[in-house]
Amino acid sequence: ENKRMSSLLTAEYLFDLQGYLVIKDVLTPKEIVALNRHIDAQELPTPGKVQRFGSAPEGAGFLQWGKPFCDLLHHPKIMPVLRFRLGDCFRLDRLYGMYMRQGMPRGHLHADYGATAPTARVKPGEYYSFRNNQIHDGFVVVTWNLSDTGPESGGVCCIP
Repeated sequence: ENKRMSSLLTAEYLFDLQGYLVIKDVLTPKEIVALNRHIDAQELPTPGKVQRFGSAPEGAGFLQWGKPFCDLLHHPKIMPVLRFRLGDCFRLDRLYGMYMRQGMPRGHLHADYGATAPTARVKPGEYYSFRNNQIHDGFVVVTWNLSDTGPESGGVCCIP
């Protein structure tokens, strides 16, 4: 239990320091194969014509594609970090998938649609409030990579 708390404190420190946290090797090879098999079964348009898939504006999105997607919502390797960061009461705000193939142009950087929205009640650049020696935020993104990523192969770009 002490080791787990130490690990969570380290994760919290890194998140506060960097503005993001990378948790490596969360998914097993078996989980990745199952998720990719379900994606392949959807017969999505060729990457390049569309990059996003599985959105849920009018339904369950890719959560209806099979249990492996639903299992991502409460994966045992990320839940302790989310609970430590957000507490026990948090919700799914949006979901979608993105895919690309080698040789495609890069995706576009975008901001979250909460703090930067014109109707938001926070000043730009003040999304993270600091009270009682703690950083508080209202928007945390969990991104799952289902293939190897990195500087040589592409992946997620995060600007905290």
